[in-house]
Amino acid sequence: MLSDGNISDAQGSVLEENNNSGTRGVVYGYDDQKIRIWGSKYAVFGASDGWGLFKDDTEGTARILAWKTNKRGRIFHKKFTVSKSSKEESVLRFPRYYDLSNYLIKVQIKVPDGDNKNMIFQSVGSSIASGIKLFSGIVYVYTTTEILFWKPISYNGHMFFIGDVFGSEHHRQICDTVELHIEVYYLKSKGSRENYKGPQHVHLKGPYMNGAAKVRVWLAKDFPLAVVNMTVGINTLLNFQEIYHGLGSYPDIMSVQIMLSDGNISDAQGSVLESRNSGTRGVVYGYDDLKVRIWGSNIAVFGASDGWGLYTEDTEGTARILAWKTNEQGRIFYKKITISKSSKEESVLRFPRYFDLSNYLIKVQVKVPNGDNRNMIFQSVGSSVATGINLFSGIVYVYTTTEILFWKPVSYNGHMFFIGDVFGSGHHSQICDTVDLHVEVYYLKPKVALEKPGSISKPSFESVWYNIQAQNSSFPYLKIQHDLGEYPVKVDVQIKITLNGTNFIFTGFGSAHRDDDFNERYGGVVYLYNTHEVILTFPLRFNNFAKGGVAFTGLSNDYKGPQNIHLKGPYMNGAAKVRVWLAKDFPSAAVNKTVYINRSNIAVFGASDGWGLLTEDTEGTARIIAWKTNKQGRVFHKSLTVSKSSKEESVLRFPRYYGLSNYLIQVKIKVPNGNNTDMIFQSVGSSVASGLKLFSGIVYVYTTTEIFFWKPISYKGHMFFIGDVFGSEHYSQICDTVDLHVEVYHLESKGTKKEPPLSKPVIKVSTYNVNDSSVDRVQFECYLNISTLNFAYFEVTWRWADSILSFKNESSQFSNLRLTDKHFKTLGVYVTCTVTAFHFKHDTIGSNVTSDKFFAGLMISVRDSPWDRKKCSAHNDPHMTTFDGLMYEHQQPGTYILYEHAVSERHMQVQIELFRCGSTVYCMCGMAVRAGADIFIIHLCSGKPIVQYTSCFDNILVVKRAKRNAKRYEIKFPTGTEIFTEIYGTTMNIYIKASGDDEGQSQGLCGRMSGNVSQNLLIRETSKTCQTSGYYRQKYSIFSNSWKVKNNENLFHWHKDQDVERWKDVYFTPDEIKINDCNDDRNFEIVTGSSSCSTEYTPIVPISYVQTPLPTLTGTEVNWNKTAAQKYCTNKIRDTDAFKECSTIKGVDWNNFYDMCWNDILDTGSTMWTKPTYYSQLNMCAHAPHGNNTSILERLCPDNCSSHGECVEAYCICNDQFLGVDCSVSIYTPPMITNIFGIEHDGRTWCNKANTNCKMSILFGYEIEQAPGITCKITKFLVLSNNTYIHISENVVNATVQSFAEMRCPLIDEKTVNMSGLYVEEFSVSVSYNRHNYSQHMRLNVFDGNCHNINQVSLDNVVELMEDTCFIDNQCYLNEETHPQNINLYCNAPISPFEWTFHDVDNCIIEDRYFSRNDLVFGKECMFCDPDVTSYNWTLSENYCIIDGKCVKRGDKNNADECLLCNTKLNRFGWTKPDKVCTIQVSKPSDAQESSNKLGVILIGSIGSLLVLLIVGFVANSYVKYKRRHLNEKTVSSYDLYDTRRLPRSNT
Repeated sequence: MLSDGNISDAQGSVLEENNNSGTRGVVYGYDDQKIRIWGSKYAVFGASDGWGLFKDDTEGTARILAWKTNKRGRIFHKKFTVSKSSKEESVLRFPRYYDLSNYLIKVQIKVPDGDNKNMIFQSVGSSIASGIKLFSGIVYVYTTTEILFWKPISYNGHMFFIGDVFGSEHHRQICDTVELHIEVYYLKSKGSRENYKGPQHVHLKGPYMNGAAKVRVWLAKDFPLAVVNMTVGINTLLNFQEIYHGLGSYPDIMSVQIMLSDGNISDAQGSVLESRNSGTRGVVYGYDDLKVRIWGSNIAVFGASDGWGLYTEDTEGTARILAWKTNEQGRIFYKKITISKSSKEESVLRFPRYFDLSNYLIKVQVKVPNGDNRNMIFQSVGSSVATGINLFSGIVYVYTTTEILFWKPVSYNGHMFFIGDVFGSGHHSQICDTVDLHVEVYYLKPKVALEKPGSISKPSFESVWYNIQAQNSSFPYLKIQHDLGEYPVKVDVQIKITLNGTNFIFTGFGSAHRDDDFNERYGGVVYLYNTHEVILTFPLRFNNFAKGGVAFTGLSNDYKGPQNIHLKGPYMNGAAKVRVWLAKDFPSAAVNKTVYINRSNIAVFGASDGWGLLTEDTEGTARIIAWKTNKQGRVFHKSLTVSKSSKEESVLRFPRYYGLSNYLIQVKIKVPNGNNTDMIFQSVGSSVASGLKLFSGIVYVYTTTEIFFWKPISYKGHMFFIGDVFGSEHYSQICDTVDLHVEVYHLESKGTKKEPPLSKPVIKVSTYNVNDSSVDRVQFECYLNISTLNFAYFEVTWRWADSILSFKNESSQFSNLRLTDKHFKTLGVYVTCTVTAFHFKHDTIGSNVTSDKFFAGLMISVRDSPWDRKKCSAHNDPHMTTFDGLMYEHQQPGTYILYEHAVSERHMQVQIELFRCGSTVYCMCGMAVRAGADIFIIHLCSGKPIVQYTSCFDNILVVKRAKRNAKRYEIKFPTGTEIFTEIYGTTMNIYIKASGDDEGQSQGLCGRMSGNVSQNLLIRETSKTCQTSGYYRQKYSIFSNSWKVKNNENLFHWHKDQDVERWKDVYFTPDEIKINDCNDDRNFEIVTGSSSCSTEYTPIVPISYVQTPLPTLTGTEVNWNKTAAQKYCTNKIRDTDAFKECSTIKGVDWNNFYDMCWNDILDTGSTMWTKPTYYSQLNMCAHAPHGNNTSILERLCPDNCSSHGECVEAYCICNDQFLGVDCSVSIYTPPMITNIFGIEHDGRTWCNKANTNCKMSILFGYEIEQAPGITCKITKFLVLSNNTYIHISENVVNATVQSFAEMRCPLIDEKTVNMSGLYVEEFSVSVSYNRHNYSQHMRLNVFDGNCHNINQVSLDNVVELMEDTCFIDNQCYLNEETHPQNINLYCNAPISPFEWTFHDVDNCIIEDRYFSRNDLVFGKECMFCDPDVTSYNWTLSENYCIIDGKCVKRGDKNNADECLLCNTKLNRFGWTKPDKVCTIQVSKPSDAQESSNKLGVILIGSIGSLLVLLIVGFVANSYVKYKRRHLNEKTVSSYDLYDTRRLPRSNT
């Protein structure tokens, strides 16, 4: 840093030593510990003598900067040793082209020895050496592809030199051998460099920090049967695999899944998105018609760690290769284009129709046309991770419902296709810059709701508890009737032993494994069952020892179990219960097989010797049933390893209470090794072991809260044993270590309704008092109606700030689980309550639901403020009154801000629009209200009335409409500020009622509400106010014009794609506000239809303007003076009941209505504003407080209901034949309809049924009245492409009125039209109040944008058919798309775009029935479909004849005449006689003459038959030739598709 503020860079070489005082500058070097800086004794900078700057400096400040890049961005490094005498190449070529703008090239030398050993010095770019003095430095020059060096070779020149005038001889050194280091760094783009090129009109780039994600998951059953299903290992060493699938054709869909070591799956990619990067991990694959190639990264086969949020990677995995053939079924779109880096194709491919993202699968792939991977297909990608520094490839694509957009690599390192570098160890490496891009769209067929494996239902039968007893000869067995009428698929027998008040459950056996021959204890219950009963049998002495009981945990020497549970037995008494499941109680069985089994030694069932049933069986049929539940309903699972010597706890406690009726408990063992490795065996519920013979099995007993185990420990006992008398020694095994598995399944209720879901609780605030204190205390109640719920216990958990508090009690105490000030001390925080419902007291898991957030803070009330009921109003043309009562005039056109809240983060605003409605008069014809991101408009200025939300994202702006006056609206801001508007024809009056929140914060034409009228007229964007005068009709143009709306803030023209800022006032959020408004809303209702604000709202009508003035209000033109006008208004305003009754009510300047009346007459020369003024006065009076004097309301109806109705509470109840607010509208006068919603194009209104619901017409107009009998007449026409009309139907339907400006009529189309050709539908719609007098017709043309082109509409051409589409049965189909109900028919756009074409390549149609290739026809084994011969008749099998309608095999003889046979070579449609004389067995003749006669008859018959056969064959052959020319016909019209019956053909 020089003394003048400029900076000079230090050098790395002494370019010339003491040169007549011209050697100036600073030299530096550095190593891993230090930096050395040498300065010239003449000057630290100089560029004077011999240079053009004429400047030097003798001192400066050296700023030392160093960076660690960790080699990031360094894409090239080379080092080699250079000396004066070495003969190295002075040119170093870069491995690739380096654009000079995007790279930094560094050349340095490292001194290998001496005083500056291992220090690094910069090289230089030019020489200034004279050769007379010592000098040093390697001079280098570079281009985009190479770097060139010049080294010193003269006597005074050296590779490195420091000293002389530099550094006062510190660390002086001369060195002639150095290490030269060359590095190239890529300069990371800051937004200017482009790696990809894509659509020019779509500004889609990113990276985007926020978005939304959705996943779709398919199982194997969702796809057709896989034609390839292989696995192969892949890791960082073995990182290339080539697998041959051998299909001989390309799979339609291919997936390569990498199963990682942790069990997760990573999908392989189709592109190398970035190479030579330490973060380049993953697997790439491609495939063709014979093989699949898989390339893995030599770093990791999966990684999402450095730079990603998962922090995991894996160096090996198993690649699972799956492929499917769809035969193009479901493929409804396909496009192929060739793309290269230099090609100039359109980067947008528009779909021919709207594709709903949920119902379609979009595939984008590239096919490599040449090279090492020729004709292989690779997947494209959905985002770019390329730095541009290293090689990368892949076409990036993004899609919408209507188009797909592409970005292709364009930078030097980017390629259409690349494989190699860290992928695949060099196998089949390739770079390719021209590829074929394939885009396919598959329609996802809706799945039929099949029964899925899932949870287990409660049993079809559950018995009560029966007392049972062992060793009771009078009670040897128990039969429990279930009478279900079919064999159960599962039976559970529970044996209950009660000990110290605890019920212990043992389980029954399927058969007895011992008898009573040993004097050792045993126990258990054996059961068997059939279609109507379950039979239990108990131990009973037969011929030896009475040692058996109903339950037993085993002898102490044989079994070891829990030490603290004295449960042993055998118990002689207990209780039994059975549960029975049928097939319908389980999901569909995954396995259901039967196999025969019989005894190999004793019996397959027995309960005789030592048991009470005295029966056995030596053979049976084993039925094997298995189910997959996918863990549905499994609420508990535990596994542990158990051995004879292990010391585990013999008690396993459940995490909750499990009611015995609602759960199924399973205990199983898994054998870890040996003959039965990994096989699972059921455990048992009692011991029958004598200890004298080999035995096995873990005995278990359970309660509602825990499960207990007893394991074998004696010499003869084992964890698992199979053999001896079982299985004839097949797979015999003894095993003393097993895995024990315990599972608990919850049984779904069946036959009874499930518990109703918990509704969301509501937090209610109340107060209570303690000891008559002067201060009321606050408490919060979590209110929920629990009267219909079947739960015994409830828990309420309160959360606020960082605090959590829970209360639990019986349901009867639910309302007392409150949050009081004993626990809750802080206002100004959000509070929530969570209700959890339990069936049992000990349950820990139950149904739960949480309330909305409740702001426990100050309650804001519209009556809390002294400013309450202050009103701003805009009347008539318009006359303005501010909140503080200042009256002024605002007669000028445009759009203005009537009201705005000063806190801009709320975006609370009311705009009005004024339009000329007379020669000098401007009407308020539009009002727009915004709160946050909600915008609601009423717009009457355009000739097409609009009443709707145009934006609806915050859902905080509440719009209501008067129930008995559709032209009166109430709109409420979250702060409590309210807007009222009343519609009169095409104009309106507006009132805004302030809330306390508006004090000092309101602005706009309504003024700043300050209590001082002199401060009301605040000029926008200033702190200045307009000075007011005492004259109430004064105009303040500067003030008014300052509140004129700018174009970008006009709420009436808010484009649907324009961003709407949401409510952002963090100090006042809408869900904090609770409005205590005492107004009775019984006269208003929330608006519905398009006027409503919901998550499904759709802004539908754009605003356009007419150039003519709006229709004027009705009135009489007059030329009165002030006296005459005041006299008229006295009669119309002051002498009315409304004025007389309400003029004494404070808060309203009632004389203002009178003053507006006569002033408007003088201004306009007309009485046009008198009626709106009178109606405003009526409305104001009707809603004023009248105390107990409500009779006045019966006299406040407009025009006394025009004598056509009755006045009830200020509303008119009209007679049957009249409508309207004042009953002035006759039902014989239809409403005025101005337009119908649709796309305006070339003088027609269109509705595109491809993306719009065209079954409902939306009509707009003025003064549409709510009438019970309002109807629409719908006349339907077909409009042919040549503008010819065909009348189809006419219907009258009920209409729905949405607002005074909008109504809807369903377009009923009951008549089916079967018409071939191109046409659109036209509906003519008119409206009536009485079904007789109809409005003018509105016409709506319905077309299908998937195939109809309406852009070339003319008088003679209404619609055109798009290329590659069909229009059949009033539906659009893509070329080759199949019939929705008949896969044998398809759209053949080039040949027959208006009729279905028969798929005759692989199908036949015979006698109105369809058959596929090789299908048997009509069940006959000799007749089949062979489209290669004919698609319109059956083909006769090669080895058959068909005779008299029956199939006869070649060589078979006639049963009635053995001389006749089927000879397929001579006659396939009749019997053939052999050429040789046929001999048959006959009776012996009486003499030779008789024999001779018979032989002659036979010979004559044979000759005659041959002549007949020749004649028939000639006729048949001629007929076949005549018909042959029809056999190649491919397209069949609807009238000749099935009427041709041809002769059967052979396939030869």
